[in-house]
Formats: sequence, structure tokens, C-alpha cells
Amino acid sequence: HKGRIVEFFPKSRGRSRSHSPRP
Repeated sequence: HKGRIVEFFPKSRGRSRSHSPRP
């Protein structure tokens, strides 16, 4: 679930490689 968490929570990893819906 770590790879998908970045998609929903980019701020968690600092926008690693997914779109940034939440700045």
C-alpha cells in the first residue's frame, strides 16, 4: 500500500512520482 499511498497522499512522501492533487 506504500506505492498507492503516494497517489492519495503525495504530501506524505513529498510528491515522489505521482500527480499532485494536494499541494
